Amino acid sequence: MAWTDAFAEVNTSVTGYFGELVNYLSLDGLTAVNGITATLNRGGDDGTADFNMPVASVAAPAFGDSITDPDSVVWRISEVGQKFSDRTPCVLRRSDFWFLVNIEQFISGAWETMTTNVYVMIEINSSFEDLDDGFIETNEYTVKSQYMLSTTQKMRFKWGTRYLYITGERPDMSNSFFTEWDCSEVEA
Repeated sequence: MAWTDAFAEVNTSVTGYFGELVNYLSLDGLTAVNGITATLNRGGDDGTADFNMPVASVAAPAFGDSITDPDSVVWRISEVGQKFSDRTPCVLRRSDFWFLVNIEQFISGAWETMTTNVYVMIEINSSFEDLDDGFIETNEYTVKSQYMLSTTQKMRFKWGTRYLYITGERPDMSNSFFTEWDCSEVEA
């Protein structure tokens, strides 16, 4: 029993020091790198992780690119930090926070699809009920997407059978990597 515990402890410290083997795939599917060795620091139950991407493996990781760990858990890059030395720090979210959506715009009295199959990260912010106007439930979300010039506050995200109406826009500081959209979903 003591040997098993000692082996597990050594294995954990080796992985923590040298990293583990992960696979990388760009959001567009054009760049794949297998067997990258680096440390993946998993967060708590919120599905976050930190990853220092070796520049020699991937020179420019980007929003939405995926990392698959040795347990076959898929993570996606939600933020890319400034490069230091030979690493690029990346903040990851587990893939179950990411969804394919369509972007729609109201034109001539009807909603029309403008862009299909956009990977976005969706997080719920709050939920409340308005009983003054009957029973209306409102959910507030943050939807994080690649930076796209074509998306505006006059559009909505179609998430399966749900509709998230854009109420605000928060681009990153450079206006080039990602945009966080404030959205609401109203159910009568």
